Amino acid sequence: MLGAITLTRWGRYKPIHVLAFAIQTLGLGLFTLQREETTVAQWAVFQCVVSFGGGMIFTTMLPAFQAFVHERDLAACTAAWYFIRLFGHVWGVAIPAAIFNNRVDALLAQGAISDPLIARIISAGGAYQAASAVFVEQFPPALQTEVRAVYRQATQRVFQIAIIFAGFAFLLTLFEKEVELRKTLETEFGLEEIEGRKEKAGTEK
Repeated sequence: MLGAITLTRWGRYKPIHVLAFAIQTLGLGLFTLQREETTVAQWAVFQCVVSFGGGMIFTTMLPAFQAFVHERDLAACTAAWYFIRLFGHVWGVAIPAAIFNNRVDALLAQGAISDPLIARIISAGGAYQAASAVFVEQFPPALQTEVRAVYRQATQRVFQIAIIFAGFAFLLTLFEKEVELRKTLETEFGLEEIEGRKEKAGTEK
C-alpha cells in the first residue's frame, strides 16, 4: 500500500523499486540468521522487513510495465504481465523446494540424522512434505535436535540463494529505464464512445 501511495503522489517508480529490492535483500539476509532459539519477536520483525520490500514491489511493478505501451494496448499488456507473474509464482515454489530437498539430502549423506528410519522418511523430498511441528515432536529430544538442525540448515540455504536473486534484481533496477507516468487518458474506449453511439442512434430516429 505504501508503494502504491508513493507512486501515485510522486509519479516515479524507479526509486521505489531500488529501495524495495534493497529492503527485500536485507530481509532475506536477516532470515539466514535464524536459529532454533530465535524468538517469535525476532522472526516476526524479519518477516515484516521482507514483506515491506515485497509489498512495495508487488504494487508498483504493473504501472511501470504499462508505462511503455499505448493506452489501446493496456488490456493486452496487463494480461501479459499477469501471465508472467503467475509463471514466476510457479518457479517461486519449484526452485526453493528443489534447493531445500537437495540440501536435506546432502546433510543426510553427511550423517546429520543418526536414526536411519528418520533419515529415510525425510530423504528424497520427504522433508518438504513432512515439515511440521507435529512431525518433529513425535521423536525423542535428541533426535528432535538433529531434525531441527537439518531443517534449519536447509531453510537457510534457500534464503541464501534467494539473496542472490533479490540482489541481482536490485542491480537490475539501477539500470531500469524510467518514463513519466500518464496523468491524463487519451483512449478510444469508454464513456465518450458510448455517448457517441447514443447521439448517432438519436439522429437516425
